[in-house]
Parts: sequence; structure tokens; C-alpha cells
Amino acid sequence: MCGGHMTNVGRVGGRMTNVGRVDDCMTNVGRVGGRMTNVGRVGGRMTSVGRVGGRMTNVGRVGGRMTNVGRVGGRMTSVGQVGGRMTNVGRVGGRLTNVGRVSGRMTSVGRVGGRMTNVGRVGGRMTNVGRVGGRMTNVGRVGGRMTSVGRVGGRMTNVGRVGGRMTNVGRVGGRMTSVGRVGGRMTNVGRVGGRLTNVGRVSGRMTSVG
Repeated sequence: MCGGHMTNVGRVGGRMTNVGRVDDCMTNVGRVGGRMTNVGRVGGRMTSVGRVGGRMTNVGRVGGRMTNVGRVGGRMTSVGQVGGRMTNVGRVGGRLTNVGRVSGRMTSVGRVGGRMTNVGRVGGRMTNVGRVGGRMTNVGRVGGRMTSVGRVGGRMTNVGRVGGRMTNVGRVGGRMTSVGRVGGRMTNVGRVGGRLTNVGRVSGRMTSVG
């Protein structure tokens, strides 16, 4: 039956019912107002924690795994860790969904207002970071490379480094485009108003300042 078995403890106002321990198991803890139900631990597992207002349901750990954490208002659902993996974290208002790590990988982070989506790291790679208002999209690093950084208002796009190279930096208003370094070379720096274009250095040489 039970180690220290305590069952069916009830209170009338905000009641707590059926608190049991059976070999480290504590199950079915309930409160009426903002209730918490079915809190269980069996070998480290805690499952089905619920609250009525902004409820949190089914919080479980089995060998380090925590799954299905939900809140009703701005809900957060299905937070899981299995060997370092955390997946599917969601909020309803400005939601954050599907945050996963699998051997360093974090993918698909979304917010509804100014959303940020699909932030991933695999090795050193971080890809596709987006915001809706003045968005920044597709920020990636693979080795030392960071590519395609965009903003909507005065946008900056496609900032990349591979080795020492940084290429294609753009802004919309007074834009600066295609700043590259390979070795000591920096090429094609442009501004729109009184623009300065094609500034290059190759072993001490600076050419074509316009």
C-alpha cells in the first residue's frame, strides 16, 4: 500500500482532497477556487498540475522530462526536457512556441505582436530570427558566419562573416551596403544621401571613395 499513506484530506472553502503518498507517490491535490489537481510524484515524476484561472496542467518529470505545462490566459504548453530537449513552449497573447533544444538546438521561437520565429542553434548556427514591426530575419552563424540580418524601417540585411569576411550590410534610409572584409579588404561601403561607396583596403590600399 503506502509508505506514509495520507488520503482524502478535505477542506470545504478552498478544499484539498485526496492527498496520498504511496512509495513517494503524492496524487490528486485539489483546490476549488484556483484549483491544483493531481500532483503526483512516482520516481521523480510530477504530473497534471492544474489551476482554474490561468491554469497550469500536466507538469511531469520522468527521467528529467517535464511535459505539457499549460496556462489558460497567456498559456504555456508542453515544456519538455528529454536529454536536454525542451519543446513546444507556447503563450497565447504574445506567444512563444516550440522552443526546443536537442544537443544545443533551439528552434521555432515565436511571438505574435513583434514576433521572433525559428531561432535555432545546431553546432554554432542560429537561423531565422524574425520580428514583425522592424523585423530582423534569418540571423545565422555557422562557424563564424552570420547572414541575412534584416530590419524593416531602416533595414540592415545579409550581414555575414565567413573567416574574417563581413558582406552586404544594408540600411534603407541612408543605407550602407556590401561591407566586406577578406584578409584586410573592405569593399563597397555605400550611403544614399551624400554617399560613400567602394572603400577598399588590400594590403594597405584604399580605393574609390565617392
